[in-house]
Amino acid sequence: MGKKKAPDYSITDIRLEDCLPIRQRVLGPTLTQDECRVPHDETACHLGGYLNSDLIACVSLFRLDADTVQLRKFAVLPEFQGHGLGSLIIQSTFERCREQGFSLMTLDARVTATRFYDKHGMTPVGDIFFKGTIKHIRMIKPL
Repeated sequence: MGKKKAPDYSITDIRLEDCLPIRQRVLGPTLTQDECRVPHDETACHLGGYLNSDLIACVSLFRLDADTVQLRKFAVLPEFQGHGLGSLIIQSTFERCREQGFSLMTLDARVTATRFYDKHGMTPVGDIFFKGTIKHIRMIKPL
């Protein structure tokens, strides 16, 4: 038996407009693409995860202050979840944010996703809260 070839993933900067279809499909299927926008999207850094030439994931990074960056709207298309791209993206965001001088990353994780973030060294802080009908918890990671 031959060795299974690893998927050809890549991560690069993308435009906000490229994020919106993935955000809508994964995070807000009942919303319009325009409703998937969040405040300060225009000044955020948006990264895309590609399989070959197909955009299959996105994440957005927002500067909160000189030391702190917030990760938001992290989405991997469902049929590609569990194959390592999410881990590759989050590790890439840690490296990128460290290189840009940030010392802390924060995010509001869906409670259903906390195990993924915990696996990557993020720590929950505070109490569970709701965004709409979805339970979230703030998580942080020193960079």
